[in-house]
Amino acid sequence: MFAPSLRKQISKQINIPRTTLQSLFRRFARSGLNWPVPEHISPEQLEQLLYPGKSQQYEPVPTREIPEKRRRPNFSTEFKLHLVELSMQPDTNVARLAREHGINDNLLFNWRHQYKQGKLNRRDNLPVKLLPVSIAPPPVVPAPLTAPSPADVPCCEVELPGGTIKLHGTMTPALLRVLLGELKGELR
Repeated sequence: MFAPSLRKQISKQINIPRTTLQSLFRRFARSGLNWPVPEHISPEQLEQLLYPGKSQQYEPVPTREIPEKRRRPNFSTEFKLHLVELSMQPDTNVARLAREHGINDNLLFNWRHQYKQGKLNRRDNLPVKLLPVSIAPPPVVPAPLTAPSPADVPCCEVELPGGTIKLHGTMTPALLRVLLGELKGELR
């Protein structure tokens, strides 16, 4: 038999439940094996020593075939309209009509709702046609020949103690740098 300290050590090494471990200790004792298992014993030989009655080969577990995912049926507009028109007849049980045609009741109620809103009609069943398209260059718009009025011309006006500086026309970054540099010099 295995000493209690050895049992604890084995339990920690292989990390299995205590009841399973007790069963293994009994099998080891019956087969005359010691712990650790000698290296020359293969896993197959160990299994034969511990489980002598199990000499048959394992059969592979058959794999379950995963059923193919069913696609949602695409009902034609004609079919939908036919059922909606039948369901609109007086004294028609809509749920029974749906079941007779192999569809869910709610689906037929949805089609009726779409029909009443005008979203389900025979135009939906018409084939799609492509429209002819041509790409034309954008029209050339001539620039206006009129000169801008004096009010439209940009202007920069700086009032200083000794006078006023007015600049008319487009203000470039270089011109503004010079102007700011001069103003900083004036303030010194």
